[in-house]
Amino acid sequence: MPGFPQGGVCVSCAPNCASCEGNATHCLSCAIQYLLVDHSCQGHCPEGHYATETECLRCPPDCEVCNHDGLCQECAEFYYLHNDTCVDDCPTGYFVSVEQQECVGCHADCTSCDGPDADDCDVCRNPKAVRYNGECLPQCPTNTYHDQDTAECRDCDRSCLTCSGSEPASCLTCESNMRKDSSGHCVWYSQCSMHSYRDDNGECPLCHPLCHRCSGPGKEHCLNCNNPHFLLNNTCVEECPVGYYADEDERACERCHFSCASCEGHHSVQCVTCKPGLLREGRSCVETCSESHYGNMSSGLCERCDPSCGQCWGRSRSDCLSCREGYLYLRQWGQCLQSCPVYYYQDTWSKACRKCHPTCKTCRAEGALSCQSCYEGYRLFAGICDSPCLLGYFPALQGLASMGSQPDCGECDPSCLDCRGASKWNCTECHALQILSDDGRCMSCCGNESRMDGAPIPMDCCDCQASRAECIMSVNFVFRGAKELELEGLGSSAKIFVTACVLLIIVVGGGVFVFLQARSKKRPIVSTLKNKAGGYEKLDSNGGTTSSFGEYSDRIIDCEDDDEENDDDDIVYMGQDGTVYRKFKYGLLDEDEEIELEYDDEVYSFK
Repeated sequence: MPGFPQGGVCVSCAPNCASCEGNATHCLSCAIQYLLVDHSCQGHCPEGHYATETECLRCPPDCEVCNHDGLCQECAEFYYLHNDTCVDDCPTGYFVSVEQQECVGCHADCTSCDGPDADDCDVCRNPKAVRYNGECLPQCPTNTYHDQDTAECRDCDRSCLTCSGSEPASCLTCESNMRKDSSGHCVWYSQCSMHSYRDDNGECPLCHPLCHRCSGPGKEHCLNCNNPHFLLNNTCVEECPVGYYADEDERACERCHFSCASCEGHHSVQCVTCKPGLLREGRSCVETCSESHYGNMSSGLCERCDPSCGQCWGRSRSDCLSCREGYLYLRQWGQCLQSCPVYYYQDTWSKACRKCHPTCKTCRAEGALSCQSCYEGYRLFAGICDSPCLLGYFPALQGLASMGSQPDCGECDPSCLDCRGASKWNCTECHALQILSDDGRCMSCCGNESRMDGAPIPMDCCDCQASRAECIMSVNFVFRGAKELELEGLGSSAKIFVTACVLLIIVVGGGVFVFLQARSKKRPIVSTLKNKAGGYEKLDSNGGTTSSFGEYSDRIIDCEDDDEENDDDDIVYMGQDGTVYRKFKYGLLDEDEEIELEYDDEVYSFK
């Protein structure tokens, strides 16, 4: 039990302390799973601190959240993140992004700016450039004039072609159908008042009531508008449509920045909503996020990478794609590190950590000839770690066998072609079509193909589309979102419904067929025959008639019939047993007649 001396006796430290001094709670180190914070042992670090292996250290000044290396991720209120430190104002060449709470770099054309684009400059980097609507240009465009005080190009009045100022009286030249009067205004050749225009007859009719000035009679001929309307494509409207903002000074609807779906002004940092397919970064809408940010497609926002990353695809420290200056990239882990871990060496050319050869414990470069130390049982010779065992076996005892004696070798795991230990995690070489992973396992490529040996497909696998030279860990299972699962469920339900309908049709059709077959045997309907004359009728003693086809003799007997019209045609026969038959004919039945026959396999009888 750790303790400290007090009054000649040893007093125990607090349970969480591994060592202490002065009193039981003044910890110098902590027990496992605890971290030292200001001489006390805590389960986790408080706000404004970050954890090392044994203690919690304070984040940089004015920083609320920092990463495992002490690099600031989030500043306190009214401070902005710049180069891993928190500042109260951004330096020259950067502007404050309040939404992102960081300093963002200006465009290359700008010395200072209020946004990230080329038309957000406050001061141009080129001293000879002039600025128009925030953009640095070699000269002012047409319909503008150069303001010497601000070094900006400003718009002329709408009545001027060129001008020396923003007022209507500052026109230098006019449109072809107008002239400049003595006060400097551009007016029609036939003088008309402010609220009228010159027509083809040279007269000056009034403008449309919505127009303050106009070039014709309709509401689509306005040059500017009366309050509270705004000019939109020569028409006065009460409210600007989506994609435009209202310029109160000019009383006109001006188009938003091309990246904005809706906005509050013409700058890129004045977007309210973004056009489809663009991401929100601060108040700007961008196609790709800036350095050290990634696009979160779920939220549609550009979010900050871990401070160790130069580029990333997620917020985690394991989501790096490249590293910031001074860090080394470990691709298999997706991390940026200040130094390479055990079993890796630093590749100075690519600024990355590379895995040592599987037979090396430590190394200076790639390959089996660059080992600096070996695992137990191996012998280091000229940069090579040599095994005393054959392929598929490993040294089972510490140290090498004595000279001339047989080494004690153990068999490798079946998943390994060669190994340095008995576990499947100790492979040094793999069978064909498999790749050695960083954790020492032999892994197959990811895919849904069945294994040749019939064994189940493992969850862990190598992403061979990313690389076949090294194992980039992935999984053999696809994780679907709720929407995908819902669509899949709808598809399955549709398949089940169609299958059920087909089976139902088959069953019902079969039942109907069986029913009709049975009914045809029992009571077939004969609708095409008529009993008038022809065939043979059995005559009973009461004059009733039945039909029974059997043997008959050639003896002919005359017989009277109720149907006098066919007396000449009726011929009567008598069988050997004395039964009398009358021959009759078949004819078509009348429409209202119907005879039912009963079938007993041998005899038909009329009812």
